[in-house]
Amino acid sequence: MRALIFKDIMLSLKKDFFIPASYTDANAELTLFGALTLIQDIAAEHAEKMGIGFHDLKEKSGGFWVIAKTKLQFLRTPKLYEDIVLETWPQKPAGIVSTRNYLVTSKGGEPLFCAKNDWVIIDAATHKLMRLTDTCYPKEAEYIDKSALPERYIKMDYNIDAGIGTETDADSFGDGLLGHCRAYLEWISAVMDRYPNLIIENCASGGMRMDYAMLSRHSIQSVSDQESFDVTAVIAAGAPTAVLPEQGAIWTYPVHRNTEHEVAYNMVNALLMRMHLGGEIARLNEKQFAIVKEGIECYKQTRGLIPELIPFYPLGMPKYDSEWICVGFKNDSKAFLKVWRVNSTNECLSIPLDNVKSAEITYSNHGSGIDVQNNQLKVRLPENMSAALIDVKIS
Repeated sequence: MRALIFKDIMLSLKKDFFIPASYTDANAELTLFGALTLIQDIAAEHAEKMGIGFHDLKEKSGGFWVIAKTKLQFLRTPKLYEDIVLETWPQKPAGIVSTRNYLVTSKGGEPLFCAKNDWVIIDAATHKLMRLTDTCYPKEAEYIDKSALPERYIKMDYNIDAGIGTETDADSFGDGLLGHCRAYLEWISAVMDRYPNLIIENCASGGMRMDYAMLSRHSIQSVSDQESFDVTAVIAAGAPTAVLPEQGAIWTYPVHRNTEHEVAYNMVNALLMRMHLGGEIARLNEKQFAIVKEGIECYKQTRGLIPELIPFYPLGMPKYDSEWICVGFKNDSKAFLKVWRVNSTNECLSIPLDNVKSAEITYSNHGSGIDVQNNQLKVRLPENMSAALIDVKIS
């Protein structure tokens, strides 16, 4: 047994173990149940050595531990009777949560699986959550600032409604609301300072709090939770007026009942923004899947240009009842146009655009066409609910 000790507090615990038959399946491999049991057992043992085990916590604080959530990743599944090494350590506690980490390796040091879980303490009398600072949890220890399973992407679907604010510890409701907002922003900043490679998406029920107090601290903004692809088009076209395209995440939802034109329409929604792909990908037929795949390839080819492109609206701002929608993105030498035919009796559209040298459709379904005439782009889309991405070279 090995441990890191600080002022008589055992901050980590490492011990040798082996995989018993009761923890394995018919293939003689460790089961998920077995893995979870292993980490829970070593967590309980370590908690006892830290003075916050079952009996200490019950007698000193009147509480008991509960696992709130667990995340586990297998790198190689251990085998029956295999000798392993388990290591666990808690990170610095925050509020009501103690995050505990686990690393499991072979005797030779090969990583087998890693995990972490969040533990909370419940008051045995009231069944309410307890702040760790109100319990016997060690407060002064220099905890190990390392995660066995670091987060890479967090979707912050933070839907709280603070209303008009609070007068608690504040001069007014407005002062309380301002304090709440500033505290949240400071917390996000502290998280990003601690984990600089973490990507945090600001969602907030889809498009709420889309302001640059938030976006100066978040990597991505979920623009909308809208699932109707036809309505998403006008949202996606108007979004660059409120959020940088490289931050604006647009969902595309191709489903098996869509026509091929509608699948392409769906994919155009997310091009030249941040693509979030959902829908029923596994249920698409071969032609529909090919259209989605082509759209993803088009996105990959253009995404590197997004930060240097400036949005513009050659037909004016889109409306929900627009028959055609068009939004452009340009730099000094080229422009991209996203064009949707929503509900029009005309299959052709003229788009005014100065200094055009050439233009081509880089993504659309079959039957689309384009021509350049006297600073006018003549775009042909064969059906309603069809769309295209156009690459324009300008002088």
